[in-house]
Amino acid sequence: MENINFATVHARKSDPITSKDAARNAEKFAGTHAGHIYKLLTEYVEGTTDELASRSNKLTSAQIARRMNDLVALGLVCPSGRVKRSDSGCNETIWTVV
Repeated sequence: MENINFATVHARKSDPITSKDAARNAEKFAGTHAGHIYKLLTEYVEGTTDELASRSNKLTSAQIARRMNDLVALGLVCPSGRVKRSDSGCNETIWTVV
């Protein structure tokens, strides 16, 4: 499950060329990132992006947040319906495996 294949690029037609280049580059690691996140969630059952990042030795909270919609679209994870206050004081979604 470490490598998940994503067919879509996350850039809009109206995005500047730098964003399109970044999206093409992201295709190289999106699957491994998503696989790593899914593995973390299966080990810990649930967590916010900040909690998952603190448990990961390779991804930041921002990198994890970028992959959550992909994992939802694949039917692998979903929001738990609960939130938790982050260290910065913002509410964060608690994610769980399906």
